[in-house]
Amino acid sequence: MTRAGTRAALLLGMAVALRGTAVAGDRDVTEVAARARDLAGAEAFASAYARGAAMRRDEVLATLDADGADDADDAEGDRLSADGR
Repeated sequence: MTRAGTRAALLLGMAVALRGTAVAGDRDVTEVAARARDLAGAEAFASAYARGAAMRRDEVLATLDADGADDADDAEGDRLSADGR
């Protein structure tokens, strides 16, 4: 089980929440879901996907905003470490 797999499952579920429907027949979505399920395990994938799909639009957007801030903080930390600060 990996964090990347459960994160991908959550994001796939969040996409369903935003669209209001699952994407049937999209090869890329199918491949990402299969890889995420392999990484996370079937039970963890299903749980994370369901959690994302159950979110309200405002919850999805807040989660994505928070993740963006975390990513920016991580990138800044990486840059400072590379500069030796």
